[in-house]
Order: sequence, then C-alpha cells, then structure tokens
Amino acid sequence: MKAYFFLLLGAGLVSSLKAQIPQQAAAPKVPAGTAWLVLPLAPGASAKAEGSEKDADWGQVHGLNPDQTAWKSRANGQGFQHSMGISASQAKALIPVLSGFFPKPGERLWLVSNQSHYGPFGSEFANVRGDFAVPPLAGDSLCLIWESASPEAPTAHLSHLWYESPTDKSGFGSSGPCNIDVECVSPNPLKDALVLMLSPSGARRCTGTLLNNTAQDGSPLVLTARHCNTTADAIFVFDYYSPSCGGPDAALLRSIQGGSRLASNPNADAELWKLDRSPLPQWKAFWAGWDRADSLPGAGYYGLHHPSGDVLKHSTAETNGLGRSSYLGAVSGTGSYVRVNNWTSGTTEPGSSGSPLIRMGTHAVVGQLRGGYAACSNNLEDYYGGLFASWNHIDTAQSLGYWLDPAQNGNAFLAGGYYPRPAFNLDFEVLMPEDRPYCPGQAIWAGLVRWGQNSADSLRLELRHGQGTQSWWILESLGFSDTLWIDIKDRLAGQQGSDSVELELKLPGNLTDQQPGDNRRKGRIRVQSGPVNILQYSHAELKKSELRIQNAQGELVWKRRSSDSLSNSSADTLCLGIACLNVSFPDWHENPQGILGAEIVLSGGGQVQVWNAEQGWSDKNFCQPLPGSGQQPFVFPNPSAGAGYFYLPGSYVGGSIGVFDALGRLCGSFEALPGTYTEIPEFRLEAGLYSLVPMQGGAGIKWLLH
Repeated sequence: MKAYFFLLLGAGLVSSLKAQIPQQAAAPKVPAGTAWLVLPLAPGASAKAEGSEKDADWGQVHGLNPDQTAWKSRANGQGFQHSMGISASQAKALIPVLSGFFPKPGERLWLVSNQSHYGPFGSEFANVRGDFAVPPLAGDSLCLIWESASPEAPTAHLSHLWYESPTDKSGFGSSGPCNIDVECVSPNPLKDALVLMLSPSGARRCTGTLLNNTAQDGSPLVLTARHCNTTADAIFVFDYYSPSCGGPDAALLRSIQGGSRLASNPNADAELWKLDRSPLPQWKAFWAGWDRADSLPGAGYYGLHHPSGDVLKHSTAETNGLGRSSYLGAVSGTGSYVRVNNWTSGTTEPGSSGSPLIRMGTHAVVGQLRGGYAACSNNLEDYYGGLFASWNHIDTAQSLGYWLDPAQNGNAFLAGGYYPRPAFNLDFEVLMPEDRPYCPGQAIWAGLVRWGQNSADSLRLELRHGQGTQSWWILESLGFSDTLWIDIKDRLAGQQGSDSVELELKLPGNLTDQQPGDNRRKGRIRVQSGPVNILQYSHAELKKSELRIQNAQGELVWKRRSSDSLSNSSADTLCLGIACLNVSFPDWHENPQGILGAEIVLSGGGQVQVWNAEQGWSDKNFCQPLPGSGQQPFVFPNPSAGAGYFYLPGSYVGGSIGVFDALGRLCGSFEALPGTYTEIPEFRLEAGLYSLVPMQGGAGIKWLLH
C-alpha cells in the first residue's frame, strides 16, 4: 500500500514539473557500490509553539556534514559516474539541498528516488551561491548521480536533507473546512501572482506575492513576511491552486529555486525578495499592483493565501472595525499594521503568513500578513503590515519603496499587469481535462486560453483517442487571458476505462500561432463503468455540509464545501473507484445541528456506512470490495492510531493473521477471510512499526502506529 501511495505522488509531481524540471524517460540506474547513509526518521513535524504569527513548519530537516556523505566514483564507458545515496525509512518525500553546485559544461546531475526521478541538471541550473534544491521527490531513499568526463569527484556536497514523515499532515486538504478555493470566487488574475514559498533548509512555509514596480520591467520581486525567515535556497511555487471550485489537488507545477533578499523591514514585518530567475513566459504570471496610501479602511478588502500549505484560498474581510493599529492592538488610526477585525468568509492559518491584503476594485496589495488569532473556529482578528509603514527608510535594505519605485516618481498606487506585455499577435493555449475518474455522463472540461494581442473569429479543435479522431469549429472571440471551457464528454461517448487522448488547436486559413508549443496537449481520460458510491441525505440541510474523502494513502480525493452548488436531489453519485476510504464531515463532527432524523448513508460494493446522532458524526473508515482490488494484502489506514481494516486477497488461503512488533515478537492475532476486509481487533499496541503476516503463508505488510 505504501508503494502505491508513492507511485501516485511521484507520478503527480514528476509529470507536472516538466516545464521547470527536466526529466527523461530513462534515468540512469543506481550505480553499484554506491555508499548509503541511513538516517533516523523523526515521528512527525515538530509542534509549533503557540503564538500569533502564521508561518508554518514544513516537514523535518536533517543537517549534514560533508564527511557524512561522500561520492563514490566509477567509469561507465562514456565517462564517469559519481554517486551517493541517502535513506530515511518510511519518509513520504525528500528534498536534497546541495552546496557548491557549480557543474562544469557537460556535467549533469540526476536525482533518483525509489519512486521517481528528476534530471538531468546542468550548469544552467546553477546560481552564484551554489545552492540547489528541487520540489519534493516521492520516496524514502534517494541516489544522487553526477555524470562527468572527469574521474575527480564533484565539489558539491549535501548540506541538508528535508523529508516528510508518514504522520506529517500538510498540503492539499489540510486547511480548515471554512477555507474557500480561489476558483469558487469570481475570476481574478491575482491568483497568478501568488507564490507558495518552501524553505527546505529551514523547514518553513509561507505565502508571497509577485509585485509590479514603476519600471514595469517584469523584475521577479516577491513580497512576504519578515518573520517567515525565508532562506536563499527557498523554492517559490507559482499557480498552486485547484483547477475548479472544491476540485482536486494541483501539482507543484511551476517552481523557481533560489532568491536574494532585497529589503527586510521589522517595523511592519515586510520582506522583499528577488528570484534568481523570472517565471517562464508560458506560465503567464501576473505582477500584482500595490497601494501604499494610508487612507484606510476605504473600500472592501480580501486576502489570497496558502493556509497550511494548501491550494490557494480566498478570504473576504469584514470592513467593520478594519483600520490601522499596532500589532495585536486595537484600531487607533495610527500604527504600522492594518487590523482585519473578522473574516466574513474564509480565514487564515499557519502558512498564510506573508500573504497579501488586497483592496477590492483596484485589486492592489496594501500589506502582508504577520499574524493574529483568526481561525475557522472563531471570529477573531488578523494583522497585516502596511506597505505605507515599510515604504521609506534611509537604509535601502529596509525600504520597499527603493526597490518598488526605481523610477522615483513617488507613486502611491501602481496597477498590476502581465509582463512582458503580450509579445505575440496570436497565441493560444490548450488546457487538458483533469486526470481523474469520471462517471458516465459527467462533464469532462477542456480549455482554450488566449495569450496574444489579438484573437481569431474561429478556431478548430481536433480530438484524438482510441476510438478515432473528431474535429469541430468554435466560433467565439476570446479576450486577453480569458479561458473558454469546453465539455468534451459527448465526443468520448461510449468510452470506458483508461484511454490516452490528444487535443490540438488549429487556426483557420493562413493564421499562425506564434507560440505553437502549447497548442497540442496529451492526457488520459478515465471513465468508470458505473457509479461506485452513493451518498444519501435525509434532509436538505445535510447537502450544505462539508465533505472530505481520503484514500487509503491519506490523500484527499474528493472534497465539497457547503457553498458548492450540487444537484438538488437527495443523493450524490461519486465515481471514485477506490477500495478503502476515510470519510469526514468536519462541520457536523464539531457542531452537529439538531435536525430530527438527520442521517447520511454512504453505500458501495455491497457495503454501507451510516452517520447520524446514534452512530456519531466523527471520521469513519469505509472499505468495499472492488473487482481486481489487488494481489497483495494491505492495511487501512496506514499510519494508524491503532484501529483499522486488513484486506486479504482472494488468492490467499485465509485464517490467522499474526501481529508482530519490530523485534519479531507476536503481539496478537485475528482471523481473516480471503477477498474481504476484516476489522482489526483492539490490541492496545504502543506506537511503533508492526508487521501483519498471514500465518498460513504469503506476504505480510508493514503497519505504522502513532
């Protein structure tokens, strides 16, 4: 089961990072004789001390000395391979942080984990500091392979290893249920200015904003909070938002590693960074405008942020009580901070630090989040350092104005925009549908985006898949950066299972797209043979409840907010195709409402799970037999707090399942039937690693208890 999780995560990260991180189909094999350093794995992320500031810890960091790791060199017929290995058993994902990364021309580095790989990386990825890092690689072991024409070992060395332990809960789906996906609100280009900031050598995570400057030259300047303690080897991830309201996860698709601190102002907790590289043109990044005037409150305000490292969220500020104050103080009309008295929708969390407070109407940034006490469970306040308080300073290292107003024209306001401005006359982009299961008849959305100065009156699309090719015309003119969504389900009628599809845009006549590289996309469509799960509601109010479903690997696979508009029927059909689920209704769990006879029933595969006042509204595990549901046993959930289900494949004899601790001692046993899910009895086991082994023969499975 753990291997399945890593394959999913690795596939998602690796396939989606091709625009920034090179990858080839065949990575080099791990060289024989590679020396491996085995590191102990901490049980989970260290708890952050109670406080008001909203930066977030992010995984664990293990500092390394140069003498702990060493390159092993060997000739490989085409030159030399220098390798080193590192392992952190049970880790979900790893990031190696290198120092002294200065490849010579022709030298290249591969990163190969037991589940994924990135590379090759050459001199074009080096910076003046010599640090190097990439977004997480799925897996718990990693080999660094340096290919060179020289027998001399590289001077680069590992300085840190970041890892995520099995019990770490962060990223997609980890924020509170009151948070609202940015796609649930009216379209806003500022989502393309927001940056998820990951500091792998500091285990910190915050939010930043790509800001415009008066030179309007597209300099990659990112505003965040000073207390985030961002490191120079940080990874800046663009476009980390769900593609639809309440939709699936987004990959760490577009990232830039490394930057330089330009200004850091303690008066208002502001910090400005310049990235080592500009966002690639095909990312279509947006440079946000700003407003440094201190005339508050004025119009309404909202925030965009990554709470708990989740996909981008939108929060709307309550204007009553909003105004200038000291940090954690009351509104007084003075002070370096802007106090948001309450959020009328959404909230902020750790990980939101550094995110912008934005003025409605102009969509201009007026400050960055330091902290406060707001959360889904309360109506308390948050505090943003005002740009007006960190704008001017005699020391340029503390002055935002020195860097954001290089023209020195004294602007109090500057609008945002796309930079460089549309450089091409005609430039369109094709967006493929999400790679996820679809039910028969469910909408399958593809998209067209205009990025050029002009549009075309008609566009032709070609769809190629296993059943042939279809072509049709679209008669619609798009505005700049507008997206036209197209439901292609009827053009895939009758298709079931998994099929590769290709969608290509063609312009009429002699017109030519000047950026043709994104006119043709390939993907995969998975149409299930029928509905897998039915959710039935006894009362209309239950349709407004938050719903979250995780798979056996702890990944959030389906989520619905109370604000989402679904069907008006008393049931929802989910087409998940997953054997074991964990289902939760956070808002009813925390505050069940007094509706007589309120009940939710989940059914599928002949199994039924019930939530009501008698059964309780807490999280429940739901396992259902599915055709071809695996040839190996597995346990769900894993890791676990002590309870779970054990699945024994139909090919096994059945009988007694032994529970052994890490020293091989038998701690208990239970009976299991082949092809079924058996609830594991309560053995009152201590935290640790256990093995569940069929006593009549066959492979066992590791089970981690925390």
